[in-house]
Amino acid sequence: MSNDSVDDSAHGGKLGPQGGEKAMMSDMYIHGNDVEGKPLQEDVITREAASKSVHVLGQDSPWEVGFNLIAGLDNAFILGYSFLIMSFLGWAAGSVLFIVGMCICFYCNCVTGTLHTLGGQRNIHFRDLARVGFGPRWYWAVWVDQWLSLFCSDVGLFILAGESIKGTHDLYRTDAMTLPYWIITFGATYFVFAMCVPHLHGLRWWSSISCILVVVFMAVIFGVSIHDGRTTPARDFGIHDTTATGTFDAMGAIGSIAFAFNTVILPELQATVRPPVVRNFNYIVLPFTYIVGCFPWIILSFVGYWAYGNGVAANLTDSLSGPSWAKALAYMAAFFQILVSLHFYACCIFESLESIWSRKNEGPNSLFNFMVRFLVRGSYVVLSTFVACLLPFFGDFISLTGSLCMMPLDLVLVLALFIKFKGHTMSAPFKIFNIALASLMAVTSIASSIAAVRYIVVDAINYHVFADV
Repeated sequence: MSNDSVDDSAHGGKLGPQGGEKAMMSDMYIHGNDVEGKPLQEDVITREAASKSVHVLGQDSPWEVGFNLIAGLDNAFILGYSFLIMSFLGWAAGSVLFIVGMCICFYCNCVTGTLHTLGGQRNIHFRDLARVGFGPRWYWAVWVDQWLSLFCSDVGLFILAGESIKGTHDLYRTDAMTLPYWIITFGATYFVFAMCVPHLHGLRWWSSISCILVVVFMAVIFGVSIHDGRTTPARDFGIHDTTATGTFDAMGAIGSIAFAFNTVILPELQATVRPPVVRNFNYIVLPFTYIVGCFPWIILSFVGYWAYGNGVAANLTDSLSGPSWAKALAYMAAFFQILVSLHFYACCIFESLESIWSRKNEGPNSLFNFMVRFLVRGSYVVLSTFVACLLPFFGDFISLTGSLCMMPLDLVLVLALFIKFKGHTMSAPFKIFNIALASLMAVTSIASSIAAVRYIVVDAINYHVFADV
């Protein structure tokens, strides 16, 4: 069979170049065919993948997976986007890049969904996709990058949770308990939660509670911000710094946009959805997530910037004028929501390590597997807590994670795989579009990574380790 035509009886026989492209894309998109277009026995390959992992695969409905993904994207990090994105870019560039970034990320997420069964297997990690596409060396490189991304995300959430409970305390008490103590308090709380929820499948009910908590703190902050915006005198919305610092700020903001719409664990999440995997994920999970999950906090980011201008705090809750009970409610809703969203990211690291040492023929709560879980998760919480206390700058970790990790994995890698395995069936304009988009994302990733590293260096110099910020 030549590259110029596709002989497929399901599409009425011999097809031309463009028809072949559409048919093959449709097969991959809807039916989850492998790279050669052969139908996959999804129940068989799901069992094969499950035999290599301690986590539960292929059992969640697409709606449950959608709520899990919303719990990962709609977390307390959204309280920083008014500052990290809008105040650095301004109304024009910030609004445009927010929407353009969302469209690019949605497209790349859909591409990721079509690649899930690449090579006739369920690729339940990004590193599995990298090995199928580029060989074992890329498997380990992607593993390191993904773990770095998840770790930085978790450290940022540890910091934000500590800030939330500290903010509640400071509303009613004046005794000096510094931020590191509150981060340690959260670390101990999260460890208990992590031991009680062994895998992503167990988060499906918690994700609904997480969404309720997000609605609570978003509603409070939205209402108070509208009030403050109407009563506050004229705000400053200008971009005054046109020096190198302003350029670094803009590139860091682009890294924050990449962070906002990506998770680096889409394959792991897609692995939990019931067959047909690709159709359920691309036609239900992703549209549901972007429509229901993303638009509300985009609006909140705009409202926060409108209400406080360039004076908006890194944590939007800190900018609220009051009343105290409203701020406390927002802080505590964010604190408890972080428990769920943090576990959403950390579970992927736990799964990798626990799959090595656990006994797969025993249940997750057998004595041996419980001890493995205790040691793995305890060690990870201690390490994350220490780094969060050492460098308590959560905004810096958002930019670093989005630039250095999420762009290369969620955008560049999946486009490279898409071009490699489907390039011969693409029309010339479509192929050029994907190559140009992958190149642009690669260059942007490098530039914004430099800006993000600079943020951390500057803050570490201006403050001190274990700072109370």
